[in-house]
Amino acid sequence: MNERDLQRLMDDKSFVDSRIKEYLGKNVIVQIHSKEELLGHMAKAEHNLEFISDTNSKYNDWILVGCYYAIYHAALSLILMKGIMPHYVY
Repeated sequence: MNERDLQRLMDDKSFVDSRIKEYLGKNVIVQIHSKEELLGHMAKAEHNLEFISDTNSKYNDWILVGCYYAIYHAALSLILMKGIMPHYVY
């Protein structure tokens, strides 16, 4: 994705909606409405943040992994708020 398309995604809701329709049609994403799934990803993000704060700085490599997974699960939660999910997750 180029910078122009990224900026357009941030500024133009109709462009976002058209891309969502496109990816639904290609089966790249699927529609899902699961409050439990959303809350589960939020809980995992919080769990990973807790791990990061409890881990000794001696293990910076594992702190980085924890940060990655905290962001990953937070992003999945945000995506689920839109009622969609990447197809590869299912």
